[in-house]
Amino acid sequence: MRTAALRQLSIFFNMAIVIFAVSAVAIFVFIQPVKAQEETPAPEAEIISAEEAAPAPVPTEEEVEQPTETLPTELVEVIQESVAVAPPPEEINEDTAVTAQDLGAASEPRVLPDSPFYIFKRWGRSVRRLVIRNPVARAEEDLRVANQKLLEARRLAELRGEQAADKVGSMVEEAGRDYARIREAAMDIRSDDSERAERFKDLLADRTFKMQRMFDRIEERLPEEALARIRENKEQALERAGETLTGIDEPERLAERLSKAADAQSGSEFKHFKNLEVLKDLRDRVPEEAREAIRRAEENGLRRLKEDIEGAPIQEREKFDDYVRGLPGDAVRHFEIIDDLRTKGELAPDFLIKLEAVKTKAAAKFQEQFERFADAPELQDKMMDRFREGEGVDLRAAEQLRGQVSPEMAEKIRVANDEGINRFREKFAEDPNALRAADFARKALENPDAVDFAVLERIRENLAPEQQDFVRQVEDEGASRAAVEFDRRGDEFAKRFADPNVPQSLRVLEDIKERLPEEGRAGIERAIEAHRTRFEEHIRELDDPRVLGNIQEAIGQDEELKRRFESGDPEFFMKLENRKDDLRRQGEGKLSEIKERVRPLFENPEAPIPEDIPEDVKRELIKARERVREMGPEGPFPTT
Repeated sequence: MRTAALRQLSIFFNMAIVIFAVSAVAIFVFIQPVKAQEETPAPEAEIISAEEAAPAPVPTEEEVEQPTETLPTELVEVIQESVAVAPPPEEINEDTAVTAQDLGAASEPRVLPDSPFYIFKRWGRSVRRLVIRNPVARAEEDLRVANQKLLEARRLAELRGEQAADKVGSMVEEAGRDYARIREAAMDIRSDDSERAERFKDLLADRTFKMQRMFDRIEERLPEEALARIRENKEQALERAGETLTGIDEPERLAERLSKAADAQSGSEFKHFKNLEVLKDLRDRVPEEAREAIRRAEENGLRRLKEDIEGAPIQEREKFDDYVRGLPGDAVRHFEIIDDLRTKGELAPDFLIKLEAVKTKAAAKFQEQFERFADAPELQDKMMDRFREGEGVDLRAAEQLRGQVSPEMAEKIRVANDEGINRFREKFAEDPNALRAADFARKALENPDAVDFAVLERIRENLAPEQQDFVRQVEDEGASRAAVEFDRRGDEFAKRFADPNVPQSLRVLEDIKERLPEEGRAGIERAIEAHRTRFEEHIRELDDPRVLGNIQEAIGQDEELKRRFESGDPEFFMKLENRKDDLRRQGEGKLSEIKERVRPLFENPEAPIPEDIPEDVKRELIKARERVREMGPEGPFPTT
């Protein structure tokens, strides 16, 4: 008996030791900060205020023309880009920020996937999920873990940057698998009418918007070669979220739930712009029967955005173009949202004109995003995918972008768009009424603008001769409707009709005029004059010489279009060239000023960097300094 008692005492003692050891590890892992996780790379230099750093004097004209340059080429290119782009407004941070508390966590994660102690987190999550039997509770746990993994991925990207790109990609993939688990439980959740199930549906809608913001933040911290993997998983996660949302809700309820979640997102008066990007992406990834519900949520979001813009103070509205220019995300989606706002928002005519400048900046952003992936052709090809779809919105975006980007990029868009139009042609061959049923044809017949006629011409060019008559009929009916609206609404309709982003519409409208009877030509002549006048005004308002150069090349390559512009104003190209030269001279002055401030900071790596140096220039300057440390001042980096 004594032996048995001693044996029991020994077992109890051993168990106590094990419990104590496990508790110590848990306290160390989950409560004590792990210094290795919190250490951030040592700053390259102390950041001081603009007031403490005496700015270099503006160089004279003679100094600007000095041919000698000692700054690395990449740094000079970043400086040139920063000169052309205004600093991003604070509203961007407000509309893209997601805190740990927003996702239900108490704080930012401290034990990250590159920690040897992360395995304890995995074990804890697995055990916790294993003991949950209720489908809704398990879905809640899967969503919580997916959000935690995105937080961990973002924190890794912030602390380690490109060094942690593979690990960040793995965490994003894991989060996607957690979303797939939620999708598998959709039918059980749909049949559950409990209050808990309703709360989860609301939570999933909310997290869908926040998830996209998280992905944008992660992408900002990673090199180009890592983005293909991140974007693929971003699309998969959104697709799974969309399938789950449509699987757990009736379409009518889904539209209401998404609108409620969008309204609840934190942010500025422009926040619904980002929400609309998420809704458009979501609509493309849900079953056809659920798309109408997403469209209704889009309509609500567009109405909210219009109300918020109109209700904002004038000084806040003036930030909208720079907001769109600097907002992370899909530039083509941004372009489409602006087009929706212009054609469906019923905004004041003066703000409509401002939207044309906003669209121009969105087009410039699209070109920059495309060029950024010069070494990642799979990402460039992915960016062209939507132009292959052949849907009306994408055809409108394609036509407008082609008039704003470089000729090389315009050709890539045209080739991709031709694939989409060819698919539409096959559908049209089987059903001749398909043309009138298409969104872009309905719009041309009900509320036409200059873009509609450019789109119809593109479609007509790709159809068989016997099919082209249907398109001409739509063109003529749309032109007649436009003539009636010009007579009825006058200048107000002229401002809505003319769109300087599609200079090619001038040729299309003049061709249509020749087909109309004499009594119907007066209205279309007003449309032509409104389009020409607005385009010339737009040229005078543009502030980016690169965009002006793109427009000049696009028109110059089309001899017929060039002739028609010159027939309206023989000095048209001279005015365009003069405007471009003025902007170039202004840019060179700003460029020289920043270069003169950056040069001593590059030559003296220990010099503090003033706060008012643009962030992108600051990042590239730090990289250049690091290369100097690694290779010495005579290192093999090219200079300009």
